[in-house]
Amino acid sequence: MIPWAEKAMLEVVAVWVCANVVALTASPRRGGWLVMLLMLLLGMVCKITLAGLFILTYLQGTPRSFRRSKGTSRLLTPSRSFRLMLRTMAVAAERRTGKLPDVIAELALLWHLEVVDGRLVDSQLTTENLLGEGAFGRVYHLDVANVEAPVCIKVAKDPQSENFLQEIRNLRRVVGVEGVPRVVAISRAPEGFIMTMHGRRTLESWLMIWGKARPREREVASVLHKLCAIMTNLHSLRVCHNDLKGDNVTVEVDRTQKRRKRWATCKITLLDFAMLTNYGEHPSGVQGVMFPPHNDPGLMRKERACSEATDVFSMGYLLHRALPLLTSHRQSVEECSQRAMGAFHLRPSFAEVEKVLRDAQK
Repeated sequence: MIPWAEKAMLEVVAVWVCANVVALTASPRRGGWLVMLLMLLLGMVCKITLAGLFILTYLQGTPRSFRRSKGTSRLLTPSRSFRLMLRTMAVAAERRTGKLPDVIAELALLWHLEVVDGRLVDSQLTTENLLGEGAFGRVYHLDVANVEAPVCIKVAKDPQSENFLQEIRNLRRVVGVEGVPRVVAISRAPEGFIMTMHGRRTLESWLMIWGKARPREREVASVLHKLCAIMTNLHSLRVCHNDLKGDNVTVEVDRTQKRRKRWATCKITLLDFAMLTNYGEHPSGVQGVMFPPHNDPGLMRKERACSEATDVFSMGYLLHRALPLLTSHRQSVEECSQRAMGAFHLRPSFAEVEKVLRDAQK
C-alpha cells in the first residue's frame, strides 16, 4: 500500500469515528440537531473519501508503482498519484479506441517478424500448458503444426512494460547462440511473442520427478553440462543473464533413442532474458534488501557489477540443487558448487564447471 494512502485512510477512519460519536451524543433538545446533521454529513464525506482511497490504491496497487520512481528520488505524493491514475485511465481509453502507439508492431516491422492474432492460440493458454510464470509474463507451450521447431508463447502481464519490450530486444542481441530461444512472431490480443524452445518441463520440476521417469545421473550431468555450454557462449558476447535458475530452463529428454546410443538425448533451452545486461552493468529491477537465493548477493546489493563470476554463482546454486541425483560424482560436483558460491575472486569459470560436469558423465 502507498505509505501516504495508508496514513490518510487511518486519519479518515479516525474522523469518521469521532463524527459518529459526536452525532450519537448530541442532544436535539438542546439545539444539537444542527451538530448532529453536520456530523452525519461529515461521516458521508469520510465514506466517499475512504472509497476513493481504496480505488486509488487498487488502481496503483502494483509494488513497482510504490517504489521510488526511475530517475527521481521523490516518493509518490497524492497529486502525483492522481495524475498517474488519470494517465492510466487515458491509456486504457486509447487502447480501447486503438489510438495507442503499437510498439510491438513497430518492433515486428523493424525485425521483419510476422504479427499473428493471439486469439488463434487462445485456447492453448491453459494451466496444463503453463511452463512458468515470472514478474512480467507467463510462458505457455504451443502445439502448432508445420513448424521447424517446438514453440511457446510468452504473454505479457503488462504489454507497455519496459521490461517486456527489453526482453524482445535482448533476445535479438543473442540470436544465433545455441540453446537460446529465437523469436519467430509477435502476438496480438493477448500481447506477447512466440519463440522456439525444447521440452515441456522446467529444470526445476524435472529434478523433482520420482518413479520410472526420475532423471538418471548421466542425464542430469548432461543437462547441466549443456547449460554450462550455453552460458559459456553467452558470456563470449560479454553479456550476463543475471537470472539463471531452474524455472528459466526447459528440458527435453528423449529415451527412445537409447537403444541406438549409450544414453538418452537431452535438449535444453534457456529462457527469460529480461535482465540481460552487458559486463560491468547492474541489472534493472533488483532490490537490495530481499533477493532470491540463486542470485549473487553482492550483485543484488549493487556492491559489484555483473560478470561471469556473478552468473557462476547461480550455476553453483543449480549444482547444489542437483547434488542428490549426482551420487557417483557427488564430491567433485559439491566442491565445484561450493567454489562457485564462495569468495568472488576464487570462483571458477564456466569452462571449469563444464569440465567437472563432463567428467560426471563418464
